[in-house]
Amino acid sequence: MSRKELDDWILEMGVELHRLSSELAPAAPKVARQREWSPRVDVLETPDHVIVRVELAGVQVGEFLIRYHQGHHALVVQGERTEEECPTHPHSPHLLEIEYGRFAREIGLP
Repeated sequence: MSRKELDDWILEMGVELHRLSSELAPAAPKVARQREWSPRVDVLETPDHVIVRVELAGVQVGEFLIRYHQGHHALVVQGERTEEECPTHPHSPHLLEIEYGRFAREIGLP
């Protein structure tokens, strides 16, 4: 079996396993939520700057704080993302992956 044939077979098996697992438990929503979470971060360096990007979709300006921790030479980002309500549309969850609640992240700087 060639490498391409093996890769195709593995991909096909993955698709089939996903389909089968969806059929076996269609009624139960898949929940991936925790009490606290940690946003994803990118740290980039140019010759003149350090750029820090923090993924905070849905977090409003007054809901987080950024401070510099001199002892650790790091930025600390902390706050809370509140869950959005859908009062006009009743809904049954099928997949819940967006994390809500308090968050904190210490980002070491180069």
